[in-house]
Amino acid sequence: MGFHVKHLLVLFLSALLLAGRGGSSRDSEIQVVLDSSFLQKFVDQLPDMPRIQTYSFKNGVPVSNPLEIGMFKKKW
Repeated sequence: MGFHVKHLLVLFLSALLLAGRGGSSRDSEIQVVLDSSFLQKFVDQLPDMPRIQTYSFKNGVPVSNPLEIGMFKKKW
């Protein structure tokens, strides 16, 4: 066998050996961080934001309200 083939064979057999061990504690730590039940630790509570009233009713029909964004007035 060539030099590179021997290295690839050793690498492949090492990967098989490690896969059979069930992973390391580092893998389980990463899995705990990626578990969705732990996401609450990383999420801040959102403040109560004011709602933008985009529609109003005139004569029983919904009509869009004018909306001003920054210094530009947009009509939607």
